[in-house]
Amino acid sequence: MLLLGIDYGTKNIGLAIGGSNSIALPLKVIKNKGLERVLTEIKLVVEEEKIEMIIIGLPLLKSGSESEMSKEVLRVGDFLSKNISLPIKFQNELLTSKEVESLFRDLKKEKKKIEKDEIEAMIMLQSYIDQN
Repeated sequence: MLLLGIDYGTKNIGLAIGGSNSIALPLKVIKNKGLERVLTEIKLVVEEEKIEMIIIGLPLLKSGSESEMSKEVLRVGDFLSKNISLPIKFQNELLTSKEVESLFRDLKKEKKKIEKDEIEAMIMLQSYIDQN
């Protein structure tokens, strides 16, 4: 099963791709220019990559409760589910930022050009794959 990981942000949205039994890879970053534009770009990726399920990173607080951002992410997920006929699940992304900072330090040493948002999506999606 091919999965699309989404790391939603108010400015940028990171995308990653991976199979249910494989390693997640960064795909790209799209600019958040409103839900309709985001929907159009995600639908295009879903078609091109033959995606079967979408996993959206959910930024919960350490206590496990919702933050304002997690409420927005849930609204976005609801919007996507009404406009894309694929299963959509959420994955807690609590530790993603710390992992990304560590990985980014290593990438800078190697002078690799990868966007932080797509790395966050990749780590969140890999976490989902590993748990399922």
